[in-house]
Amino acid sequence: MNILKLISYFPILMKFTSNMTKYNKAQRSLILAYEKLAPLPDFIRKIILLRPSYNPLIVQLPVELTVNTRLIAEEFDLDSYRSMTNDEERCAFYKRMIIDVIQGDTQKWLEIGPGADTCLSKILLCTYPDVFYWGVEVNKYALKKARKAIQEYKNASVHYGFIDENYRDLPPSIDYVLHEIFGVIASSEGVCKALISLRKRYPLMKSIPEYAETFLVPLALPPDDIIKDPVLIINRKLLRCHLPFFKCQLSDTHALLETYNFNAEIDLVQRHVTTCKVSKSGILTVIGIYIKLGMDDISTTSNQDLPNASTSWSNVGLVLPQELFVEKNYTIIILASTNLDSIEPKYEITLKYKKYEYTWNISYCDLYGEYQYLHQFK
Repeated sequence: MNILKLISYFPILMKFTSNMTKYNKAQRSLILAYEKLAPLPDFIRKIILLRPSYNPLIVQLPVELTVNTRLIAEEFDLDSYRSMTNDEERCAFYKRMIIDVIQGDTQKWLEIGPGADTCLSKILLCTYPDVFYWGVEVNKYALKKARKAIQEYKNASVHYGFIDENYRDLPPSIDYVLHEIFGVIASSEGVCKALISLRKRYPLMKSIPEYAETFLVPLALPPDDIIKDPVLIINRKLLRCHLPFFKCQLSDTHALLETYNFNAEIDLVQRHVTTCKVSKSGILTVIGIYIKLGMDDISTTSNQDLPNASTSWSNVGLVLPQELFVEKNYTIIILASTNLDSIEPKYEITLKYKKYEYTWNISYCDLYGEYQYLHQFK
C-alpha cells in the first residue's frame, strides 16, 4: 500500500481507538455502578462486555425514579407511535376485531389513547365514517396530531385527559371501548384501572380487545442469542428484547402471571402458581415474559415464535443471579403475583427448583426507568 495513503488512514484509526477506549471505560463504569447495589449476574455482565460498540446498548441507570402509567403515556414519542402503526399483525388483529363487532353507524365508540397516528381509529372511521367516535389522549403531542387526523369525520373528536376515576369529560353513553394500552407486561401501561373506571360509568360497554394474559417461560438463553438485537435494553436484573422462546424454553408449560377478561370483573390483585415440568435438561438463565391479547378466536402476542406475533412489542427477561442447571422430568414451580391498585403496578415472581428459590420484585421503575446509551455512561 502506498505510504501516503496509509498515513491518510491514521486519523481515522486514532479516532476508532479513542472511541473503543471510551466504550471499554463505559463498560467498566456501568458494571461497577451495578455492583454497588448487588452482585451482578454473569448474564448481564456478559451482555455489557460482549455487546459490539457499533451496535450501542441501552442501559437503565441504577437509581430510583418516580415513574407511573400516566407519565409513560405522556412521554410517548414519534418512534413509539410509528412502531405500532407499522406493525402489520397488530393492525390486522384490531381490524379483524372491529369488523367482527361493528353493526353500523349508530354505534358509539370510545378509544383510550388514539396516539399521534390514530391508526386504530382510522380503521374504524374508514369503514364507517359516520360512526360516533370519542378519543381520550393525555399525550399533548399526540393530541394535536390526532385532532388534525380525524377532523374530516363529522361525529369524531379527541379530548385531552387521562382515564382514571377522576376523569369526567365523557359522553353520556358508549357501546365499545377501543384500546391498546398494553406494555411488555399486559397490565403495565394501566389498562385495568382505566377500564374499571369506564365500566362504572358504562356497565354494558364491550371492550376491544376482550382479554389479555401474561405468561412466564423458563429459558436456557445464552447471551449470544440476543447480544446483537437492536432493541436490547438492560438493567442489573432484567432485560428487554425479542426473545427466542421455542429454541430456549426448558418446559412446554408456560406459567401464568396474570389474566384479565375486560368484559367481566377485573381483579387488580392476582396470584397464580404453576408447576412446569422440565422437558429437557439445560442451564436456566432467564425467565422470559410475553403477552397475549384476544377476542373470541382472534388473538395476537409478543411471542415472536408464533405466527400471529406483533412486532412492536418486546419481551422482558428476568435474569437469575447465577446459572441454574435443571434436569429433565423434574419440576420448576413459579409463583406469580400482581398488584395494580395504584398507577405504579407491582409484580412479584418466585422460582422454585428442588431446594433453590429466588424471588424478583419488579417495580415500575425496573420496567420503565431512565435509560441512556452505554457509550454515554461515565
